[in-house]
Amino acid sequence: MLQHCIGAVSFLIEGNGKAILYTGDVRSEDWWVRSLCRHPSIIPYVPSTGTMRAPVKLLHCIYLDTTFAVKDDMYKYFPTKAEGLSEMLHAVARYPKGTLFYFDSWTFGYEDVWLALSARLGNSIHLDDYRYKLYLALAQGPEPRAPEAARMIGYHCGNHFMPGSLTPHQSQVHSCEQGTGCEIWQQGL
Repeated sequence: MLQHCIGAVSFLIEGNGKAILYTGDVRSEDWWVRSLCRHPSIIPYVPSTGTMRAPVKLLHCIYLDTTFAVKDDMYKYFPTKAEGLSEMLHAVARYPKGTLFYFDSWTFGYEDVWLALSARLGNSIHLDDYRYKLYLALAQGPEPRAPEAARMIGYHCGNHFMPGSLTPHQSQVHSCEQGTGCEIWQQGL
């Protein structure tokens, strides 16, 4: 099922006449809920809206792993991921062509940001060797461990290599960790 982070999963646990859905860490936006309702494993739990029929099975509990859900005094409104990405791209567009950018990120969960930045700037995003090799491991092997990783690392289409949005080489946009030997940290960021 779709999640906010490459390789993330959800679990549908059925037993003793009950069913529980655990989503994993998710950004539960409307599009995600609609896509969840179309997943083959979840369809039996979805009521038929056209005929107002009850679902075939009853889902007893849903556990949403959402970091900010408990902070209702601070986070009353979350922009959608699309709104956040659009705001970021508008901010990047205000800088002169060739500006060097640094985007602080963790290991997984920033794939949409990197894809959007890479497409907007026409440039791959530099990752430190450790994180780049993590994505490489997800994309390679006899059976890709995360098929979506090909967009990040690149893939072969016939005899042609289609580059991904990440690179271990220097670039206009850096998302590498301090202390990894990247030249951007030597420039006094």
